Amino acid sequence: MHEANPSKTARKAFSSTSSSRRSSNGCASGHDVEEEEEEQLFQEASSGTRTNSVDGIAAPFTAAVSATPVTDFYSNATVLITGGTGFVGKVLTEKLLRSFGLRKIYMLIRSKDNMSVQERLKGFFNESIFNRMREESPQLLAKVHPIRADYSAIDLDIDSADRAMLSSEVQIVFNVVASVKFNEKLSDAIDINVLGTKKILDLVMEMKHLKSFVHISTLYCNCNRKFIKEQVYENEIGYEKIMQIYRTFDDETLEKMRHCLIGQMPNTYTMTKKCAENLVNHRAFHMPAGIFRPPIDLSSARVKWMGNRSCPYTTTCPMRTT
Repeated sequence: MHEANPSKTARKAFSSTSSSRRSSNGCASGHDVEEEEEEQLFQEASSGTRTNSVDGIAAPFTAAVSATPVTDFYSNATVLITGGTGFVGKVLTEKLLRSFGLRKIYMLIRSKDNMSVQERLKGFFNESIFNRMREESPQLLAKVHPIRADYSAIDLDIDSADRAMLSSEVQIVFNVVASVKFNEKLSDAIDINVLGTKKILDLVMEMKHLKSFVHISTLYCNCNRKFIKEQVYENEIGYEKIMQIYRTFDDETLEKMRHCLIGQMPNTYTMTKKCAENLVNHRAFHMPAGIFRPPIDLSSARVKWMGNRSCPYTTTCPMRTT
């Protein structure tokens, strides 16, 4: 997102490692080995213990999470997720609980359909992706705590005590919340994707122990370009001007201006997500921040869950942080 010192390597919150494959003459395939490793990790996270690879002695999970830089990064951490009940948020929450020794996850949730945030969280955990966790490791679900929020309010309408708690405890933030409707009404797309991101950044700036802020964007916010580099491209109309126009005109007038405001972008979704990237790039320059651009959500070979009507999925994309 920002230019890095060439003498330094950018730290990544997530990384991928390739498993060595055994020869096929009577030995297990690489896929079998990966499945065994995944099963072992799940059992260890569920039981709270991990076997020491040196002496075979079972040790507390939190004592062994430094086995890799990734597990060390998340060990005993407190995470905040916005948009956790949505399309990507479900996969993220399940993966964090299953694979890392987190201390706690706070989730910003709106009251909706006359349901409290506690009721919505309970319904969230009834999703099929959590079936195995509910059966084998229900204690992991107790690590997730809902925080009531109203994304339309200037300060997110978070209770002052809850806001102070987030400020003092949270270390890692995933900003997932967004309107993903391609042709969302322009005013709504700006309100959620641009102003919503600003409000989350305002909250994150209060956090005293922040280690990482990850903004979930989309590869298609630069779909008007033939080649896309790991950099933030400026909007034809800056995000500050877009917010000013949003505050000045009513919904009907904004719709009449839609064609001029989205410019070369195909729809309001890609335009406002590009605005949000610019906002993060400018306002989070002093933070340990990164932008994650997922392209397409694909099916997973090992974690089988029907995420929507089209396919079972997990998100597998590169991410850069600085």
